Parts: sequence; C-alpha cells; structure tokens
Amino acid sequence: MPWLLIAGMLSAAVSWAGTPGTVAFDYRNVPSWRAIADSGYAMAVLSARGQTAAGGWAGDSLRARGVRVLYVHQPWAVTWGGQLITDLEPDGTLSGLAGWYGAFLRDSTGQLADVQEPGVDGIAYDYRDTAFARAYAAAMAAHDPKAGGWYYDYGDMVYGIPWVWSLRDVARSTWPAWTAGYRLAAQGTRGALRGSASCWCGPACVSPCDIWPYEGVGPYFQNLISYAKVLDGCRSVRRLGGRGLIFCQRASVPSYRRATAGISLLTDSWFNWREFLVAGGFNRNLRDPEHFELSLGAAPDTAWQRAPGVWQRMFNRGLVLANVGTTTYHYTYSTSLSFDLGPGDALVLQNRDARGRWIKVRTNWGQ
Repeated sequence: MPWLLIAGMLSAAVSWAGTPGTVAFDYRNVPSWRAIADSGYAMAVLSARGQTAAGGWAGDSLRARGVRVLYVHQPWAVTWGGQLITDLEPDGTLSGLAGWYGAFLRDSTGQLADVQEPGVDGIAYDYRDTAFARAYAAAMAAHDPKAGGWYYDYGDMVYGIPWVWSLRDVARSTWPAWTAGYRLAAQGTRGALRGSASCWCGPACVSPCDIWPYEGVGPYFQNLISYAKVLDGCRSVRRLGGRGLIFCQRASVPSYRRATAGISLLTDSWFNWREFLVAGGFNRNLRDPEHFELSLGAAPDTAWQRAPGVWQRMFNRGLVLANVGTTTYHYTYSTSLSFDLGPGDALVLQNRDARGRWIKVRTNWGQ
C-alpha cells in the first residue's frame, strides 16, 4: 500500500478520535450525527429510531468515526394521538411483544397505565412476566447487534418508577416484581450485546448496569444533588468497575461546569452539558473547555483528599483539584501562581505538552 495512502488513513483515524469521557445526547428521530462526530465526542446516546435516519444509519455512521453508540430506552410503548406507534422500529416489535404476552401495565382500577409526562406519551410495559422480560431483552439486542449498549432512561433498578406522576394510580405492591423484571431485561440486553447499560440506580446493581447517571448536580443549598454526594457516588461506581455519568448541567454558570467536569476527571466519569434555555436545548451538546481544550494525558494515580472536602488527582500533563466542601481552599502551585478555590468549584491545570515538555500553565480559569 502506498505510504501516502497509509498516512492519509492514519490522519483520518486521528481526526476521528473522540475526546475521552465526553458524551453527546440526541433523541430526535433524525439526529445530527455529523455534528456529534465532528465535535469529537467519544460516545453518543441516540433514539433507537435514529439509527435509520435520513442519509444512512446514524449508529453505523458514528461508529465508523470512532464514536461509541448507545440507544435510549424508556419503559413504555410510545403512542401518538392515543394510538401505539408500530411503523417505526423498535417500537413496533416491542409493543407487539407486549401485546402477545399481555404485558401492558394496568393501574389499580384495571385501566392501562397511560404515561403523560413532559415530552412523553405512552403506555407503560409490565415486566413482571419474566418470559416477557427475556423476550424483550432479546428484541432490544437484536435491533442493532453492534450497539455499545442501551441507556435506560427512567431506569431505576432498585425501586421502579412509582415517582412518575402519571403512574400514581398503579398499586404500590406492583413495583418490587416490576423492578425485578426490569433488571432482568436490562441484564439480558447488556449480556446479549456484551455492551453497557446505563441505569438510574446505585452500586447495588452492578450486574445489569455499569454506567450510573447523575442529573441535577449543583450547590446543595439549591436543592440539587450535592457535589460531595456525586463525587462519592462516582468513586464507588469506579471501585466496582463501572463509570458515572454527569449530565444535564447548567451551561450558563461557569463554576457548575468546572465543578462537574472536575469531578468527572477525578473519577473517570462520562460528562456532558447542554443549554436548556434555548429551543432544542436538550439535543444541543456544547463544547466545554475542561475537556476539549486541555489535554492532561493519563492519570498515574486515583483521586485523594488533599484537605477536608478538597480532592486532587495528578495526570501526566497536569492535575485536577475539586472543592466539594464548604470553605474556600487556597492552593499554591508555585511562588508566582496560586488559586483560591471556592466551594463548588474546580481547577484543571495543564503544565506539559504531549511530549512531556514543560509549557506555560493553562487552566480552565483562563490562565
């Protein structure tokens, strides 16, 4: 093979290499897969319908550019105008299975459990029939055998989903068996694909899930999940061989981005933030300086507590500090450079280049 062709192939491979730890979300039927690939995301979570988007299979197109693909799953059959959607896949297959097994959930009055939440219109599945749960898992895995896994949105593998407001009339006694079947479906899908499953649960569910999402992270006084709790959770997940996923962050507050991105770097977690205050914000994946502009290289150690509430991790080309405590921490890097790291903030610092040579310090604070 001519060396120019080899060089061109290597160049293409490098240009398609995703930035470690970054994940994009696009739940539209026709996702903007080119934008995801061109931005250098390492993983994308798509609607399963989006794999057959106009212009080619979105999943195949992203994988060809080095992006790992997961599909989003919600535990109900999608409806439109009160009718089941059966002309799109995998909706038709899954709702057909539920009809065959009689596995549509009913409330305490015997009515179908109609799910009406923001952006959701559907009929909940009933996973208490283990035969249905196994058939369901096989159908999901068969939808795209090359998928990297499935993202179980609304996927609490411990308590089920009684907190979904429109399911409040389902008998509470339903949920333990429902949840056991839901775990079985997730575990079966993951096993058939030899891929990943992302679930709303905790370290108790290592078997069906290996990615644990954290949404609504922020200062504890704003009634959000505290930075300290998320850091502890992500560290626990990592010890068990999984990874955290910090997403749905407020793009408009720099300290939010720094803190959450810092925690993700400390714990090898996935990370994404989006702008929700504009039209289409959920699918608007934004570039973040904490990951895209600083290149820290590999980490020779794990995160450790430098001071109460202050965690540090060294990388081959720099370091990360995150303050999840309640007081400001003064960090001295050198005689001429220091930082006052307030509660709920993080410092990402690069001091070497890709060849290991010392460079002028660059940080996520703009120095």
